[in-house]
Amino acid sequence: MAMNLPWADIANYSLRVVHRLIQVATGKAGRRLRRQISSDKQAVSNLEGILDVGSHQLQMRAMEILSELVLDSSIDISKDTRENLVRKQLQIFLADGGEQEQEVSEQVQEVGEQEEEVAAPVENKTNKTPINNKEKEKEKEKEKTNKMSINSKEKEKTIKATAGETLSTLSNKIQTVSRFIVDEHSDIVDRLTQMLDPTNNIRYRAMSAKILENLCIHCKEHVSKERGILLPKVLDEILATKTKPKPEASGSIPQPDDNEGTHEISSEGNDIEMQLPRHTGHKASDQENEDNMKELQEALLSLAVHENAPDGALVEKLKAIVDDNCNCQATPVSLKIVKLCCQISES
Repeated sequence: MAMNLPWADIANYSLRVVHRLIQVATGKAGRRLRRQISSDKQAVSNLEGILDVGSHQLQMRAMEILSELVLDSSIDISKDTRENLVRKQLQIFLADGGEQEQEVSEQVQEVGEQEEEVAAPVENKTNKTPINNKEKEKEKEKEKTNKMSINSKEKEKTIKATAGETLSTLSNKIQTVSRFIVDEHSDIVDRLTQMLDPTNNIRYRAMSAKILENLCIHCKEHVSKERGILLPKVLDEILATKTKPKPEASGSIPQPDDNEGTHEISSEGNDIEMQLPRHTGHKASDQENEDNMKELQEALLSLAVHENAPDGALVEKLKAIVDDNCNCQATPVSLKIVKLCCQISES
């Protein structure tokens, strides 16, 4: 499967398109497309081969496509193909951190550098004549869009995240996958429990909690043997969840800050950025981190529903989590978190 970078790029984007089509196509069209792929033994064999020897980017695409085929119960995917896929997902997701992320980032960086090298001589040739302001603005906007695109690729997924997400989905919807995971790794509960540790990546911790929940549902007898390890860790992580402090009660009406509200008043000719609310200055990375923390919180609470023995400290923490999510803008995740807190407190 060794290939030069341009061909690897073409293969990567081609497989990405195939995966998007499989996801978007619904009803008869979707089933027909998945059957066409699954009935082509050479295509399935190639995808399995990519799992073993392809680049990380190609492995991610192959995992996504094969997972979609396995999820379709109307398709006759062989047991060997399904088990090879899950085995590879486990191998990648349970591997010790960093390397997968680093390689994907390096690949994206390498592509970006090559694009700059190609663009440089073109720019030198085309810039012989002065460029007017409008053209300069267009060039800046295009460059900004390209940078945003590259950044989104870097943040989009690592191979470990892809393995975790697809494994979580398969183990949730297919009971035999959960049972195979337990058979393949007898210490799986212990290993996933260790991945809940705060020293690990937030996204991986959330995925670990989701997989553990699936094992609790489909392989309860196995997970119950490890309850003494899993339950304390889950409760500790929930108790360690940071919540916003309650505002101090006061009878006085809070006075506005000297500059508060001035951003709403503008005169003609003012910079448009000065007319925007202050919160628009927040970094996108801060919002992304907050979203990841919410996802982790939801995953831990959902797992605790199956493994919970609430005490006073936990109930107090649940109250704080509910207050925190009720005082922020309502989202599907925040509403689910509130619902899970209620379920745990009633158990």
